[in-house]
Amino acid sequence: MTASLADRFPVGHTETLTHRVSEAVIDRFEAFSGDNNPLHMNTEYARSKGYSDRVAHGVTSLAWLSALIGTRLPGYGALWRSLRVDWLQPVFAGDEVTLSARVEAVSAEHRMLTLAVSASNQAGITLLRATAEVSVLDEQARVSASSVSTRPDRSRTAGQHTETQETILVLGGSGAIGSAIAEQLAGQGFSIVIGYHANEDKANQACERIAHNKGNARSLRVDVAKMSVEDLQNQLDELPAEFQRRAGLVVAGSSPLLFHAPEQISFEEMETMWRSNVRALWLGYHALRERMTENGWGRVVALGTSALVGTPPARNAAYVSAKSGLWGLVKSLALEAANDGTTFNMISPNMVETDYVRHVPKRVKMVEASKNPRRRLAQPEDVASLAAYLFSREADFINGCNLPLTGGGVMFG
Repeated sequence: MTASLADRFPVGHTETLTHRVSEAVIDRFEAFSGDNNPLHMNTEYARSKGYSDRVAHGVTSLAWLSALIGTRLPGYGALWRSLRVDWLQPVFAGDEVTLSARVEAVSAEHRMLTLAVSASNQAGITLLRATAEVSVLDEQARVSASSVSTRPDRSRTAGQHTETQETILVLGGSGAIGSAIAEQLAGQGFSIVIGYHANEDKANQACERIAHNKGNARSLRVDVAKMSVEDLQNQLDELPAEFQRRAGLVVAGSSPLLFHAPEQISFEEMETMWRSNVRALWLGYHALRERMTENGWGRVVALGTSALVGTPPARNAAYVSAKSGLWGLVKSLALEAANDGTTFNMISPNMVETDYVRHVPKRVKMVEASKNPRRRLAQPEDVASLAAYLFSREADFINGCNLPLTGGGVMFG
């Protein structure tokens, strides 16, 4: 039976090709194209315009992209249909350019692949980003069996660990929701780093439950309010080898709820809530970004709230404003990082039955449950199941979404 197009070219599969831009390459392109612009052909002229050396013709990199598409992804039978390119930095004589193409989408009906393309130089500076659509004309064309996809393998079960196993950092992992997410993801085969601020005992208990189910987890104290990106990176680098392929982040922590009237809210209280939400995402993403980009695959999931919809609850300005800022950052990073293979999404539950709402009167909880079409409050496991889905291969195209988890009590739209 002939394999499907999606099986032959799985979303997330990446191929690369590296070339050196010699002066001879620039000269040969001029002879071929007739483009003898002195910016390309005269070193002194290029320097007079502020460049360090001759600037290579922009489409030189695209010629090598043609080779990457025509010989590797998808290979023989490829027919280039469209291309949108953003040139970000010039390429100079002597540069070593690495082109990367990753399968972003597959259309079986049109036998078409959508490829996300990037090029970088020897210093790691991104030179261009592009999106290409390519027809696959050859029924036998397929990803080489010897090539290694950067796409995580979801066929593993808990307890099957390798040195390249994907690791998820769960900030707020000692709380009820964070630990439930951590345990669910460990069951999918991820290694888990449970980030906690103060409750080391609960963080270690979550690790023990994961280990009992043959998963792999470590706890790590993370002060999101004070720690630098370098501090967090150094702590992560000190973990064992099986925690080094960092591929995802969950932001599930938050400061204690403050039910204050506007005149009672101090700026310090507002700032504390913002740091535990917005800065937590900023810190975690920047600590993981380089590894996720290298892998060509990453997932970031942040915990929001259904209070972002409609009229917010009274006396919750610090909490609601922090979650609003968190959602704004999720949306912005979903746009900016998508071409690196990383998706950003938010899960927004209504009231979840945890210690976080222990100060909410029982009567209020009962009213909330009775108003819900499902006649109950959300549970940590409800959030964990949705988070686990966002880390699955089926969720590759979900990006920049705020997903309601309310049982129908609050409907987004």
